[in-house]
This record gives sequence, structure tokens and C-alpha cells, in this order.
Amino acid sequence: MKDINDDELQEMVEKNIVNATGSSSIDDKDVNAYSLIFEALSQQPEMPLAYNFPATVTAALLAKKNRVSDLKLFVLIAISFIILMIASYFYLNINSASTSQVVLNLLKYKWILLFGIAALSIIQFLDKKMAEPLMQE
Repeated sequence: MKDINDDELQEMVEKNIVNATGSSSIDDKDVNAYSLIFEALSQQPEMPLAYNFPATVTAALLAKKNRVSDLKLFVLIAISFIILMIASYFYLNINSASTSQVVLNLLKYKWILLFGIAALSIIQFLDKKMAEPLMQE
């Protein structure tokens, strides 16, 4: 028995040759199933995709990639800020005589600085939460 591969079977369906070869290795069920699949694939979908579908998918993938790279950037900035604060702390401990007045003046405004940082962080968080549903559309 000679087995027929998919290409030969497709060619037979295209040319409407069912059992012209006379071989019994061709199963009528296989030919009918393949012809049904071939007809279904040749039809256009009932609901076509939007014209800008590829652009939308590409934009969504780029937005996801940008969010990941932005997160990496924010983590890097935060780590740099922490290292800078630790280095300045040690510097102030070494040169305490000349810089103690600067530190005392900054400590007067510590609550204003903390409030400003907290307010900016909350605004950034809320902006991301409000903009996220808009990006998914």
C-alpha cells in the first residue's frame, strides 16, 4: 500500500481526482475530510480583523516593553539615590564641623520635603492607575 502525503492529497482535491489512480490506499473519508478543510480554509472569515490590527498589536507590545524598561530605569534611579544618600551621610560624619549647620537648616524643612516626595509619588501612582485602562483600549 502506497501512502499519500498531504501535498499529493491536496493536489488531488484541487484537481477533483478522487480514485482515478485505482489504488485502494486512498481512503474516501480522508479525501472528504481534507476537501472539507480545504473548502473551509479557502473562505474569508465572517468578521474580518480591523485594518489597523497589526499596528495595534505592535503598539501594545512596544508599550509593554517600554513599561519594563521604565521600571528598570526607576529602580536604577532609586538605587543611585540611596547610594548617594549613604555617601552623603558618611561625608557629613567625616566633616561634621563645617557641614553641621547645613544639615541643621535642612532638618527644619524635613516635613515639607517628605510631604513633597509623598505627594509626587501618589500623583505618579494615580496617574498610572488612571492611564492603564486607556492604554488597554
